[in-house]
Amino acid sequence: IMKMLYYPLLETIFLAISSTIFGIFTTIFILPIQINILFNKKIFPKIFSSIFSIARTIPSLIIAAILVSLFSVGNFSGFLCLYIISVLMSSKILKEIAEETNEKNLKTLYSLGFSKFKIYRIILKENLKPNIMSVFFLVLESNIRGASILGLVGAGGIGRILWRELNYLRYSSVILIICILIVIIALIDL
Repeated sequence: IMKMLYYPLLETIFLAISSTIFGIFTTIFILPIQINILFNKKIFPKIFSSIFSIARTIPSLIIAAILVSLFSVGNFSGFLCLYIISVLMSSKILKEIAEETNEKNLKTLYSLGFSKFKIYRIILKENLKPNIMSVFFLVLESNIRGASILGLVGAGGIGRILWRELNYLRYSSVILIICILIVIIALIDL
């Protein structure tokens, strides 16, 4: 069974890592429209934060089912689902970290004549940069778990084999797959 699990396991890990990387980069680019620091009108960040909050409440299997119905069964649908989840999760965490910037520091930067883009780069360096790796690993861990169940709706990864083995009542194979996933998540935590 290990030979049968090798390729789908690599596929699951690749889906999780690539969607996490693209999700974190996308979050860094869209973060300015979510934080109150860079806008004089606070309506835009509130609108975008509300949209993201509502989107975070949708379960990943429903997102995957919608994407599978739009783009058909396969890894692309799984990647898109994990990418969307990565953006939603990392934007929540990084938004809160970015908004912890001291208001006095911002006023000082404004009074020195820094542009809003320069201020955002300073916020990125001082507040976000030390936390981006921890957010990356947190989202990656979540995506490994998510990728393992996306096969239930045909979105690729090891979930297809897990679902098949459950349907054929091969519980020894199911336990092996679950143990492998637990080891991978434990390695990511380390």
